[in-house]
Amino acid sequence: MKRIVFLFCIAALVSVLGVACGDVDELGQGRGNKDDYYWSGSEKIWLDIDYSTMILGFDDEESAAAFVGSMPKEASLFRETTIWVNISNEDVKRKVLADKTIANKIYGHFYSGYDTLIPIRMTGEIIMQPIEGVLPQDVLNRFEVDGEIVIESITGMIVVKLSDWNKIFSTANAIHESGMVDWCHPNFWTLLDRWK
Repeated sequence: MKRIVFLFCIAALVSVLGVACGDVDELGQGRGNKDDYYWSGSEKIWLDIDYSTMILGFDDEESAAAFVGSMPKEASLFRETTIWVNISNEDVKRKVLADKTIANKIYGHFYSGYDTLIPIRMTGEIIMQPIEGVLPQDVLNRFEVDGEIVIESITGMIVVKLSDWNKIFSTANAIHESGMVDWCHPNFWTLLDRWK
């Protein structure tokens, strides 16, 4: 009887540790990550991970173009150094995960809670509007943001290209929740239905 109780306790401990640690994918991103949301005004917009698509960031245009040329059916150039790639095929996925010329890799996402899958694709940037009297650099310094301002408008809105795309959600959400900005969220591409 003691053996059965002991085995039950071990099984329960393993189960609890598994839940606490979470399931982690090939990129070290948690499946069903608690940070997979962004703020739109005062509303949290929840996202699901799309494990069939990755967004890749390259350091230069030549590397990005060469990668697209190596798999033209699966990859498409979104911006000069940003690519979307369909990784449903295991050989393609292995190639993407092994390629050391790719500076950043992040899975695509879908909006949660919809009957149809609406894709959302990160650009590697966050976009924000600091409140009056707060300098953009003060926001970046407070959160130790590793990135560079790529756009700064006359209204004070800024776009920041992050060095580590795996921090897009956590960085944007922390900044939004800080009170230093009117709003902050990841910069992304998605499909809109203007009739709904």
